Amino acid sequence: MPWWREPDTTLHHLLVHMGFETARHAGHLDILREQLDGQAGWSPEHPNLPEGGADHWAAYVARLREIAERSPGG
Repeated sequence: MPWWREPDTTLHHLLVHMGFETARHAGHLDILREQLDGQAGWSPEHPNLPEGGADHWAAYVARLREIAERSPGG
């Protein structure tokens, strides 16, 4: 069984699909990298993270963890 039905498959469809897949997997790899090296963002010189410093970021992460733990299945 083919992955794509011929009449519905266009170059546009394939490119959009591959763009989404690439972004999804790149995000997964970035999470793994952050866990391995303990750094967040693009680089120490250009972190591309919101302003506020390490304390602000730690409080934000703690808040998200609390929300996740309170959620059903958390």
